[in-house]
Amino acid sequence: MYPRPESFIGKEVDGHRIDAVLGRGGMGIVFKAENVELSRTVALKIINPALAQDDSFIRRFRLEARALAQIHHPNIVLVYAFRPFDLGYYISMEYVHGPTLAEYLETHGALSWNESVYLLKQMLSAFHFAHSAGVIHRDIKPRNILLAPNNVVKITDFGLAKVLQEGGGLGHDTTVTVATGGTIHYMPPEQIRGLKNVDHRGDIFSLGMSMYESLAGTLPFDKNASGYTIQKIIVEEPFPDIRKNNPEIPRALARIIMKALEKDPDKRYQSAAEMKAALEEFEKEQHTSGATTIYANGSQAPGVTLQTSRGKVYSLVAATVVCILLAFAIFYRPGRPAPPATGNSQPQQPPTASAASNQGPYPVTPGILSDDSTDILPGSGDSTFLATNASDTTRLPDEPVEPPAAPLVGSLWVESTPPGAQVRINGRNYGFTPTTVRGLSPGDVQVSLFKESYLPATMDATVDAGEVRAVLATLLRIQGSVQLSVRPSGDLYVDDELILEGITEEVEVKLPADTLLVSIRNPQYGEWRQTLIVTPGDPKIVSVDFTQTVRLRVTAFEEDGISFPPSAEIFLDGKSTGLFTPWQLEVPVGLHTLDVRAEGYELVDPPEPINFDGSTSNLFRFTLRKLPDDGRR
Repeated sequence: MYPRPESFIGKEVDGHRIDAVLGRGGMGIVFKAENVELSRTVALKIINPALAQDDSFIRRFRLEARALAQIHHPNIVLVYAFRPFDLGYYISMEYVHGPTLAEYLETHGALSWNESVYLLKQMLSAFHFAHSAGVIHRDIKPRNILLAPNNVVKITDFGLAKVLQEGGGLGHDTTVTVATGGTIHYMPPEQIRGLKNVDHRGDIFSLGMSMYESLAGTLPFDKNASGYTIQKIIVEEPFPDIRKNNPEIPRALARIIMKALEKDPDKRYQSAAEMKAALEEFEKEQHTSGATTIYANGSQAPGVTLQTSRGKVYSLVAATVVCILLAFAIFYRPGRPAPPATGNSQPQQPPTASAASNQGPYPVTPGILSDDSTDILPGSGDSTFLATNASDTTRLPDEPVEPPAAPLVGSLWVESTPPGAQVRINGRNYGFTPTTVRGLSPGDVQVSLFKESYLPATMDATVDAGEVRAVLATLLRIQGSVQLSVRPSGDLYVDDELILEGITEEVEVKLPADTLLVSIRNPQYGEWRQTLIVTPGDPKIVSVDFTQTVRLRVTAFEEDGISFPPSAEIFLDGKSTGLFTPWQLEVPVGLHTLDVRAEGYELVDPPEPINFDGSTSNLFRFTLRKLPDDGRR
């Protein structure tokens, strides 16, 4: 009998000490644990024993885990390992110290639209990266979105739902089980209809549904309705506009969310990058690109504290007070000489900080560089501040102008595996990795890496004044797919590296888009080997049946191409077959060495291993050279 989850606490599982139960789901149980050897806190998911007993599921899960382990993105939970232990299998993942989005919504209610946009941009960045690597989530929902400290979104269980849905005989039943657990509320219509061509646009729908709930505080249907009713609404009925539940949501943002929820995938955003671009355009229209509305709460852990509407009011009041104090310091400083009278006897008004700095409706904190060319510089030994910029050289009468302060800049150390990737920061080229990019203005930037034959990688980074921040990335090879069928069984090797063990049925394997030496090895039957050119969008079909044979007609000629030597004995893998040319021979499928031998003759070309399968020519002709009399044995 499988132990209760609580019975694991305090015990070790394959070098991991279990500390607490984090959650339960259709896939298994998630524990907080410590990798004893590395002193690293991890999330340890022990696979449901019913699933762990299904060989097809484990095989697919291993493939998916291997793909996930290669995905390194700041908004995707890292996968460390997938291993067996005495009670089944476990997957070790990055531990995130924070609540799920679902837990946060249950506690605090709906998010403001500013906060949702901040979260959504991070998630779209993660989806763009994963989809470019060929990995689809298929089960995105608020419980799979974690809110880490420092306002970082972490998406978990990326790609694992695919294993559940395609895991051999358990696939269909498992999907139903997961659906009744809540996944169906966020499932795209094409997935509910059971279509086989569910692609990355299904993730966009599920993400749109998650953000609808985050903004509106409710789903666009009764969450407690029957599964049949919910499926019917998702597939057939129009969703109510999100602004009916929250009129404060800007219409442009509402249109973005509702487009992501289109029932026809062709009418949705066709990529996460397209949706993110629409979101950034919306931000520009709202003039909020410089205002961050989600704040880390360093004094409270775990998790983040999102700014509530009351918090926004306090922030606005605080900003107003700062502006008033700043104006007071400039215009009413004791001992300040009076400005000269003008022709109309009205007192001349000096430029205000907001006017000089051209900052628009948002207050600027003294002493902090703004996002454009405007600086607010400290005065000489007192609390007076002078606002200057390139277009406004006006200064207070009889006031000395301080020399410009050195700009506050930061640096990024950018490194990639493999090295030699072109670096672009906010669309501008900065050489190749590894490199240190200096003189960057503080703030959030987008770092993109490009290398031939590899998928581009895009990451968000923060430049801090006076510091060097590291940006590390592992680039993924552009992939294609191979439809592989093996009988009775075999292990897959690519360029002599073991990729997949124990293949017994048809599987799809993702391989780098390149010219690859692919081999299937069976300890009883030997090896099949072939060079494949793998290209994206063009799946290769490989079928290997070691139990079959290839019929060959073997002949031998002298160098003149006309004369027949005495009958040559046929050898296979260095052993005599007892047959002589010309003869029809049955050769097993796989890699074999075929040659012929005749007394007083030698082969013109030495024998080499040949891969025999259905594509092999059925006529084999050997050329023999007659040895001189003194060379005969």
